[in-house]
Amino acid sequence: MEKMNIKVGVVINKERLSNKKEIFVAHCNDLNVTSQGKTFEEVVANIKEAIDIEIEECPEKLERFFLESEPVFTTVEITRDVQASGIIGKTTG
Repeated sequence: MEKMNIKVGVVINKERLSNKKEIFVAHCNDLNVTSQGKTFEEVVANIKEAIDIEIEECPEKLERFFLESEPVFTTVEITRDVQASGIIGKTTG
């Protein structure tokens, strides 16, 4: 069987646990798969493994990657009243 490389969109965020330790959380929206790791490298390896398992268990999900174009990722800037959201009290208090 021939092997093929497929690009899968993954979003990785750094998050802080209740004990103040930081972790990385990765989410693949296309497959609804999430994983985490202590380092960026670890979370990348973990999400690849989770995606492989998901595709093994549900091979029909792989079809969407042949039908759709590659995702485009960007950021958007929003403006909020930080005092109203409670951020000022958390950072200065």
